[in-house]
Amino acid sequence: MRTHINFSSKVCFVLGYLMLATATLQADLIYHLPFDDGTNATLANEGSAGGTATGAASPYGIVGAPTPSSSTAKEGAYSELYTTNPSNTVYAGSTLLPNSTGTFRLDNNSSQMTLSTWINWNGTSGSNNRYGIANLFPGSQNSGWSFFIDSTGKLSYIYQNSSNLSRLRSTASAVITAETWTHVTLTVDTSVMNNSAIAIFVNGVEQSLTGSSIDTAVTSTQSGDLAIGLLSHNDGEGGLYALNGYMDDYAMWDTKLPTSQIKAINTAPVVFSDYNAGIMNEIFTAYDEQGNTIVDGRNWEYSSSFDASGKSLGDTWQGEDGKYYIWLDGNSSNAIGMVSPIPEPSTSALILCVLALSSLTLRQGRRRK
Repeated sequence: MRTHINFSSKVCFVLGYLMLATATLQADLIYHLPFDDGTNATLANEGSAGGTATGAASPYGIVGAPTPSSSTAKEGAYSELYTTNPSNTVYAGSTLLPNSTGTFRLDNNSSQMTLSTWINWNGTSGSNNRYGIANLFPGSQNSGWSFFIDSTGKLSYIYQNSSNLSRLRSTASAVITAETWTHVTLTVDTSVMNNSAIAIFVNGVEQSLTGSSIDTAVTSTQSGDLAIGLLSHNDGEGGLYALNGYMDDYAMWDTKLPTSQIKAINTAPVVFSDYNAGIMNEIFTAYDEQGNTIVDGRNWEYSSSFDASGKSLGDTWQGEDGKYYIWLDGNSSNAIGMVSPIPEPSTSALILCVLALSSLTLRQGRRRK
């Protein structure tokens, strides 16, 4: 059970609301597809856009999106498999994100987004030279963007406006190893029209990029859907160049996440195997509000004064005091982030403790007589 706690009284709530009203708005997690709900395989979106991802029938032999698979998974029990028809290694069915016709258009000079997911690429396949992770190249539109792996294992991002002016940024070296779960993150900020507009992270570490400078926004009016697992797509039909592998814990925010949070999404699951991007977003929200949140029975509290010596910004770890820490800002001697104290006894444990103490008191009372 996950419970978000902000304040413990109505007075605190009102004061907190007034304080937050003047603060920067919290980033919105628009899409989060963990591909399972803890029990079943599902394409349901847990982000604010709601809905469920759909598989569009392909004229190339793939009917809809592949069913979430349990044969391999990074977070939870299921992951999504993206492959092509063995007789045609180029075309595949589209997986369309729900309620996405107006999201992440990047249609001005101040758009931002963060894309985060785990991928397990099977390597090159047939005539493919690009393996899509996500794209906004719907229908016959000539403008949009796409995030993909090339045949050498480099991650690349292409960005094209309505005049067919395109820009391509790629990692300087191969960063994706076949048949290995890898966490990849893309951030876009079109308010900065230079090389820093695009950033790519692998396992929480920012990569050096090469390619043309980003100096133009997409400025597109297309109304199609966002698709994942492909380089480009046609709404209701098929698409080009599937990922050829598995995807897990797909997430998109409407802002550029700080590098510390990007790394924390990668490091926290190592310490807590059931923590995914959605859970981490709850923790980040509590951090931005300087509050606390309870996730799966564990309380996380904002802290502005703990020691992070020997750690790196974005790390998650358990200290010698038994507490868990996530370092999100500040320096190592005065770190700022989220701290989880030693868990309190559960309600059932407290009841058993009270019963045991009561029984002991009765026995002692009888002995005194």
